Amino acid sequence: MLQSLNNRAAVYDTAWSPNGRWLAVGTKSGARIWDAATGQALHELRIEGAGVIHSVVWSPNSQKLAIGGIFGRAGIWDAATGKLLRQLNGHTSTIWALAWSPDGTRIVSASVDKTVRVWDTETGELLYVIAQPYQLFSTAWSSDGRWIAAGGWGEVVVIEATSGSVVRRLRAHAQPIEAVAWSPDGSVLLSGGDDGTVRFWLSDLSSATAAIERRACAANDDSAIRQAVPNWDWRGCAR
Repeated sequence: MLQSLNNRAAVYDTAWSPNGRWLAVGTKSGARIWDAATGQALHELRIEGAGVIHSVVWSPNSQKLAIGGIFGRAGIWDAATGKLLRQLNGHTSTIWALAWSPDGTRIVSASVDKTVRVWDTETGELLYVIAQPYQLFSTAWSSDGRWIAAGGWGEVVVIEATSGSVVRRLRAHAQPIEAVAWSPDGSVLLSGGDDGTVRFWLSDLSSATAAIERRACAANDDSAIRQAVPNWDWRGCAR
C-alpha cells in the first residue's frame, strides 16, 4: 500500500483527475478533493440540503468536478479553488450517476426519480429530460460524444446525445444495472447488474442512425443530424 487517506466518513465514489494531480471522494457528508502526490485534503465540497454524495466525476480537462447525491442535488465546482460554479437543479430524488461529455460542454445525470437529464456545463441550463418507467442507476457517454447509455431496472437505454432521442433499449438483466461503460473506440457497450452478470453489446447503431436520418429528411431539417452524424450527406434524402 502506498498511502492511506483518512476521510473520516463512509466513501461511496472515487475518481482520479485526468491530469493525475487530484483525487475526488464522495462520502456520506459531502465530497473532498485531495492532492494525489501529498495526500493533503484541499477542498471540502458540500451541497445545501444534501449529505450523501454518490457520484464524483472530473471534466475532461481536470479543471472542474461535478458531484451528485441524495435529494436530487448536484453541482459543478472549480477544482483549483473549491468554488461552486453551477448548481444543477431539477431532479426530485437521489442522483446515482453523472458523466461528462467528451468535449466538457454537457453533463448527463441518472436518477432514481426515473429521469435522465442533460445539462449545459457553462450555464447550468437543463437541455432535455428523458423520462423512463423505472429508476436509473448508471450512465456513460461514448468517446465520440454521439451516444449516452443509461442503466435502469433490467434495461439499458441508448440515447442520441444531440436530440435526446432513445434509439435502443437493451433488455437482458433481471435486476438493476449498476454500471455501464463504452469501449474506448465506442464499438462495445458494457453493462453490469445486480443479477451478477456482465453483458457485452455490439454498439452498431447504423440502423438507429438511419432512423434519425429518416426523421430529418421527413422534417426537411438537417441541423440535428449534421451534429449527430458529422459526415451525413443531405443529398441522400429522397425527393
